Amino acid sequence: MVESHDPKKVAAKKEAMAMAASKAEEEKKEEMNSKNWSQEEINELTKAIQKFPAGTGDRWKVISQEVGKTQKEVITKAKDIAARQ
Repeated sequence: MVESHDPKKVAAKKEAMAMAASKAEEEKKEEMNSKNWSQEEINELTKAIQKFPAGTGDRWKVISQEVGKTQKEVITKAKDIAARQ
């Protein structure tokens, strides 16, 4: 396969690679943050999940505000807790 030396294609490829790397780094940070929960935070999450059951409008947003974490962190940790039960 012959690679293109078109500057626009090269720049687009570099940008796509940089975006992919940035996304991977962000996901790694999120994963690390989801693992760094204190027992108190886990207890707060468990209580919030019970306080705001399925069907609650914007449930994960409300829970995330309740425990002071991002929605993604809350969902990831809730899945982790559920998988361990």
